Amino acid sequence: MKPVTEIKEREFEVEVRKTNQVVLMAFWAPWSRTCQVLRQVLDEIAAMNPGTVKIDLVNADDNPRLSMSYGIESVPTLLYFAGGRLRGRAVGTVSKKAILTQLEIFSNL
Repeated sequence: MKPVTEIKEREFEVEVRKTNQVVLMAFWAPWSRTCQVLRQVLDEIAAMNPGTVKIDLVNADDNPRLSMSYGIESVPTLLYFAGGRLRGRAVGTVSKKAILTQLEIFSNL
């Protein structure tokens, strides 16, 4: 499985909208300690779910149009996509258990 990867605005269509996998897209910023901690959690989740979920990072500062199009006002913000459509959102600190629960729900759509 591909590890957690960072994507840019130009890759969004292919990486998120045109995949059949459930995608967890995390808007983050390198200066945020909370985002750094979340990255470790996302790496663990990716290792636990090889091939079943795709996890992408988007640097909110470097991708302002994409951030604005999804109303990102703070980081971290997690967006859950299934079937190429936005299905859920979480803002701020989120537990590993909460993320896994959401991924399971969206995997069953």
